[in-house]
Amino acid sequence: MVQSLVLNSPGSGSGGVVKNPSFSRIRRIWETTRQFWQAVKADFKHSLTDSRQRLLLYLDPVPNLAPFHVYELELGATILSVAWYPIQDDGSGGYLISTDNLGYVARQLKAEKEIFTNPATAAIFVEDYVQAEFVKTSKSPRLSSSDALVGERNKNLLKDRRIVKTDHQDVAYSTAIPILAEPRTFMVLVPADKSLEGVKAIQTKYEQEMGKVRNRLPLHLGVVYFQRRTPLRSALDAGRQMLSYKSPDNQQLWQVQSKTQEQLSDEKKELAKGTKQFDETITLTLTQGDTPKESLPDRTITWHVPTKMGDGNTPDNWYPYVFLETNGDDNQVNGRQRAIKSQRPGETIPCWLVHAADLKEGDQIYFTPSTFDFEFLDSTARRFEIYYDENGRRSRHTRPFYLEDLDRFEKLWGILKTLETSQRHQVIHTIEAIRETWHGQNEQEFLMDPVFQQFVADTLANAAWPKNKKWRDFSEGERQQLIQAGVRGELADLADLYMEILKER
Repeated sequence: MVQSLVLNSPGSGSGGVVKNPSFSRIRRIWETTRQFWQAVKADFKHSLTDSRQRLLLYLDPVPNLAPFHVYELELGATILSVAWYPIQDDGSGGYLISTDNLGYVARQLKAEKEIFTNPATAAIFVEDYVQAEFVKTSKSPRLSSSDALVGERNKNLLKDRRIVKTDHQDVAYSTAIPILAEPRTFMVLVPADKSLEGVKAIQTKYEQEMGKVRNRLPLHLGVVYFQRRTPLRSALDAGRQMLSYKSPDNQQLWQVQSKTQEQLSDEKKELAKGTKQFDETITLTLTQGDTPKESLPDRTITWHVPTKMGDGNTPDNWYPYVFLETNGDDNQVNGRQRAIKSQRPGETIPCWLVHAADLKEGDQIYFTPSTFDFEFLDSTARRFEIYYDENGRRSRHTRPFYLEDLDRFEKLWGILKTLETSQRHQVIHTIEAIRETWHGQNEQEFLMDPVFQQFVADTLANAAWPKNKKWRDFSEGERQQLIQAGVRGELADLADLYMEILKER
């Protein structure tokens, strides 16, 4: 990494020289990546803080419960998790405090949608329920401990006791719980419905701050979804499995399909917020290898390379370089103003470093893509399926995805959700059933099979699209993206993520 950064730019009169990996430089890189994750952690805590409140339940007489232990309080159709906060030396404390998402509890208690979707009104609804059910009737509540011995789990720990008063904490809580924030590793617990927002925020920050070196400083993001009663150790173990991912793509060659110097597109305007380095941007469209005529087009990666320093005026001649494959022909760098010989990580053979602005269409460059993965722990044993082979792939052939696929998935889901839920299930089930029958798990076969591709196209075209948005009303590009996603199996992943996990309809 360090030896791909230029100390004296070519043509500066001092000769092109790359930086040495001294301790001080490695330390600065370490600090920069650490500050990146510390800033992400602070952003998560700030953006995921809302008006939710915790309920306080006062009992008479005061029970003999374990300090700060979590218990289960029965509330009719559901259970409210509460922790015992013992009486302190200053006289405070002596109450049960809710530890559950009160929006979820309110929903289980048949609250209206406008109530349970708002943290403040959900807390008021649950408090009113407790008042009506226990305080006003003097009914004895039922409290149990799931951690007790098997024979005592159903024992009521509040027998002959009453809830005499309810209150709430007027404190803002963040739903993000940071676990680890180090230069190479970041782990945080967030609500499932906020997970993609968090991933997108990290992606934007990464492209903004690491955009000049992202070809050789990749980012792997993984999301583990689990039910509220899943043991936390199982979820953390699944997270550690995703952290074991090691990119095998540092040797992969990508071809420059197109290169343009232009302003950021509307979708990427956010990258320019707070910085002037994107005042001049090189947009590279990269694709992999030669594609057989009968197979699907290779997926592409779009790389927005800022070519200015932070002041927006000074040309950046030090950071946005790429390793160019010349096959030993040094004449290929002739005419390129900023080129210098160095070594790729792990290699002893010299390789040319060329400034991104001096690349040409058709150039072969070394590019290590960033990736995104997810898994839903419908059972604790599912975590053992998170395993990456020597090629960085999982048993499910579509995963992990390129990080850039997130934008494409968002657009595809916007199209797909115009279908009725039953139609989405039917279309995806039909495609996957035929894939399994014809080709099994042989990825190369179904990617190269024009008959299967036509079957996917016909299945999507014949779906019951709504009258105001027929199949033919979508652009040719949108239709082709849907067909290609169906052939690759990505529509099934979309259904898993948006319908089965995030419960979007």
